[in-house]
Formats: sequence, structure tokens, C-alpha cells
Amino acid sequence: MRALGPDGRTAWLFLTPALVAYLVFGFYPIILSFILSFTNFSFRHNGLFNPVTGQINTIDWIGFQNYLTILRKATTEVIPTALWTLIFAFVTVALNTVAGVALALILNKKDLRGKWFYRTALILPWAAPSVVTIQVWSGLFESRFGAVNKLLGLLGVAPITWFQDAEWAKLAIFIVNLWLGFPFMMSAALGTLQSIPSELYEAARVDGATGFKQLRHITLPLLGNAFIPIIVSSISYNINNFGVIFLLTGGGPPMRGSDAGGTDILISWAFKVGVQSTAQAYGIGSAVAVVLFFVTMAVSMVNVRFTGALRDR
Repeated sequence: MRALGPDGRTAWLFLTPALVAYLVFGFYPIILSFILSFTNFSFRHNGLFNPVTGQINTIDWIGFQNYLTILRKATTEVIPTALWTLIFAFVTVALNTVAGVALALILNKKDLRGKWFYRTALILPWAAPSVVTIQVWSGLFESRFGAVNKLLGLLGVAPITWFQDAEWAKLAIFIVNLWLGFPFMMSAALGTLQSIPSELYEAARVDGATGFKQLRHITLPLLGNAFIPIIVSSISYNINNFGVIFLLTGGGPPMRGSDAGGTDILISWAFKVGVQSTAQAYGIGSAVAVVLFFVTMAVSMVNVRFTGALRDR
């Protein structure tokens, strides 16, 4: 600390709260989950005193038994849930990116009237609490009295059982996540578009480039440079997007012969196994969380490797 000097000590003083928060809420849960994944930690093996038996419910080391349990469920639960998790993450990010960039291109037009109004209106889905928004959408998709089915009825379409059929439930999830996610992508794209020097477009017009060519050779390449890190982080975030699944569908509908529901992603399945199940098998839930950790890390590393998101430009 003496070698750092006054400035160095001041820097550590400001960094310490963030480091402590990371160690407590980030690093510690990861290590704890990893340790618990090798135990039989559950409702009946929780390390607490049992007044009925007069003994302590011991937590035992069971090695890789939890992982073997997951492996035995590979074809019925793990692989289908993992595939849906990846599809959910990639499709969500693709939809949000296309919608956000398209709206940003429209709002960035200099001759657009009422620009401030449209920007404010389109940012509202992002400003509203996501918990409230998802609950509102849940009501809109309600099969009997929801506004979506009422509107479809006026168009002559039969009511859709949105949350009773896995495919329709997945479509509902994509729609809600698009509503929640496009404002962020739109804001990021607007910020990037406004940072592009106007001289580039002026030079392109002098050279006879059409609007489409300017979009293809100037706008999109420069947007891509800024958006690659955002896309990579968004994919990682949506792989672990517990909130929209839990609040909208609860992971349902139930699937025959499987603990995982039709819309469960890995993180919501781990929650069901570890918290919501009767046995409260925290050990197995922790093992699923560890598997998810490595899946997320692998996907992120592949994205970073092929997109060059962290490469110096």
C-alpha cells in the first residue's frame, strides 16, 4: 500500500465496496453452488437438528451422484431444456436487435416530425418495472378473458390456449421478451448512430452512393462494431433470464414424464428441482446451476472468439 502512494490508496478505498459486493453476491454463491453439488443437501439433509428424531440431519458428500442423476435425465430433460435455453437466448437477442436497430434508423432521420414523442413512447417499456410488465402481459394472454384472444376473436380467429400449449407459450415468451428488450437495443443503436460522423455520409453522397449503399457500407458496419459486445452480453444474460420464464409461464405447461416444464430453461429447471420440489433437492439444483455456469461460459467464449468482441479495434 505504501508503494501505491496516496492516489493508489484512494483508488482501493473506492474499489473496496464493489469488490466486497462481488465477493459476497457473485463469487461466494458460485463456490457454494459448486460445493453443494457434491452433497445430498436437501430438505431432509440440511444440517439442522430434527426434534422428532433427536438427531442432526447430516449433509453427506456423495461425489458425482448428482451429476449422474442429471446424466440419467439427459434425453428426457437436460438436452431438450438446454436446446430450448439456447434457442430462447439466440432468438430473443436476434429479434430485439433487429427491432431495436430498425426503430433507431427510423428515429435517427433528421426530417422525422415528433421525434421526441416517439423516442419517449418507445422507451417506456424499458422504463417500466419488468415484474409489472410481465404480469400485465400474463393477463393479456389469458385464454378466456385476455385482450389478445378477444382481439383475435374479432378477426375470426379461435381462442388460443397460450399457456396450456408449449409452442404457443414459447411464442408468448418471445413476444413479451421483445417488448422488454427492444428499447435497450434501440437506445444503444441511437447512441451509436449519432456518433457516426456526418462527413462520411456527405462523402458517400458526393460519390453517388444511394441510401441503401450508405446503410450497407457505412451504417451497418459501424453499428456492428459497437453492437458485438452488446449482443454477446445479451445472449449470456438471456441464457439466465429466470424472471420472464418464472413470472409469465412458471416454466409450464407440465410435460409428461419430465420434471422440466415445456418452457423451462436450465435456470428455472434448477429452481424447480432445488426449491419448488417436495424434496427440495438443493444438491441436484446446485449441480444443474454448475452445468449452466459452464454452458454460459462456453457460449460466451465461442461468441467472443468468433466475433472478436474483446479484441482491440
